[in-house]
Amino acid sequence: MTPLVPRPLVLVLCLAATLASVAVALRPSDRDAAAGIPIQHGGRIKPLDAYARQTLELVSGRERWQRRTALSVVLETIADPQAAHARQWLRIDHPELIAKLGLESGRHYYSIDEVAAGLAVVESLARSAEARRDRQEAVPLVERKAEQLWVSFSTARGLLTGMDLGIAPGLDAGGVWRPLSEESAPAEALREVARSASTDRAASKRQAERLAQELSSRLTEKERRALRLETLYIKLRPYHLAWPLYLMAFVLLIGRRRGPMAISAGAGLALGALSLHTAGLVLRTLILDRPPVSNMYESMVFMNWVLVLAALGFWLVRRTTVPLSAGAITAAVILIYADLLPVDAGLDVLVPVLRSNYWLTLHVLTIVASYGLFGLAMALGHRHLTLRRWGRLTPTESVDSATLQLRCVEIGVFLLGIGTVLGGVWANESWGRFWGWDPKETWALITFLGYLVIVHLHHDKRLSAEALSYSNIAGFLLVLMTWYGVNFVLGKGLHSYGQGSGGLVWVSAYLIVEALFVGWALSGPRRSA
Repeated sequence: MTPLVPRPLVLVLCLAATLASVAVALRPSDRDAAAGIPIQHGGRIKPLDAYARQTLELVSGRERWQRRTALSVVLETIADPQAAHARQWLRIDHPELIAKLGLESGRHYYSIDEVAAGLAVVESLARSAEARRDRQEAVPLVERKAEQLWVSFSTARGLLTGMDLGIAPGLDAGGVWRPLSEESAPAEALREVARSASTDRAASKRQAERLAQELSSRLTEKERRALRLETLYIKLRPYHLAWPLYLMAFVLLIGRRRGPMAISAGAGLALGALSLHTAGLVLRTLILDRPPVSNMYESMVFMNWVLVLAALGFWLVRRTTVPLSAGAITAAVILIYADLLPVDAGLDVLVPVLRSNYWLTLHVLTIVASYGLFGLAMALGHRHLTLRRWGRLTPTESVDSATLQLRCVEIGVFLLGIGTVLGGVWANESWGRFWGWDPKETWALITFLGYLVIVHLHHDKRLSAEALSYSNIAGFLLVLMTWYGVNFVLGKGLHSYGQGSGGLVWVSAYLIVEALFVGWALSGPRRSA
């Protein structure tokens, strides 16, 4: 019998290992002082390190550049903007766009001076994309890539000119934040920190500490708290610590020789990972003072959290590790995918249409929570088909597996239906109409009806346990289209505030793996134990 609660000693050891990994992540470094300098960017006050990471990610698509941290790259740029003009760090990975700009082929990175020569072409393509989106037309990939390049170029130019980075001026200026390009004592102090960062790290650290203390004294207590929390969030990187723990939990929970000790350790690691996962969501909520579901990255992380929470709930209620093991591996894969997909993970201010915590909480949290239940049903479907193909699924286990999948789908359909109606109410308040057959709305309805069909067919006894498993795998493809495809593949509709480009390679890889899995599950005998 699987224990309901992990053995205390094993649980303590697993949680201790989690805390040790947190301690390693939070160890101090010489760059901490410069990282915490408060600046103003994107409509809010944030640590310099947060600005650096977001800037390098937008410009180059990377978290590091030539083995240097984002903060080092930004400090070098502030110290010597002219030298940065020749740095080849603007990423362009679309051959057609490269050809239109007349750039040298065979490369993926170009300097700001190289791109500047064809800036009129980039602007024209970006404006064309905007016009197509206003007309509810599909936007060609080359135009979406041009939009992405325009953002990258503008971000790099904003750093080089100092126009994007706001820093407090002298005390006689009334405490108003001004661009770094304007002369002031704090601006010069930041440049001095940047200039000495590569030559005298000790002096740079002392200067950075003085500047950080001076600028922090001009903030409100709420702003200082948010600054400290964001610095903690950046250093901790809770989701990067969580997914390896989820993966280890999965391995322990499915091991061939698993006993009570292995099951307890796996459950303990899963709980440790969920604690980090929860900490990340709580930190983002406190920093931004809103629910953490305003962009694709946040919705993936929150959906994943609901998935693990549901798996934990089913584990406690049904006294079986099946949902916990399925939830752990799915959570690890989704967190990895969240980093691989070209989606912005930054802590950004909401666009105007989303600036309603009331509706954001009711509509978006409900919709994304339903995706978590559907994701768990999909994972359990994979497990069911795999064990059946290997002949390790008894008739009793088959019934239990189907019942568990059905409960996930039933709760998910309930949440999705409520969330869709609430979305219509929010649309009426924001856009003046309840339903307009926007692509996102249409695919949300298709997803709801698709899962509703699954529920009705199973209750009508027209779906076997095996067919239900295939249906849950296929149903999640509808979720994928609604959730990611409309914004990042179609790139059209009134929900384009979440649009982006790219990621098709990773999505295609997922579809190919699913097709191969289904083909493997269908081939050969489906044996029962």
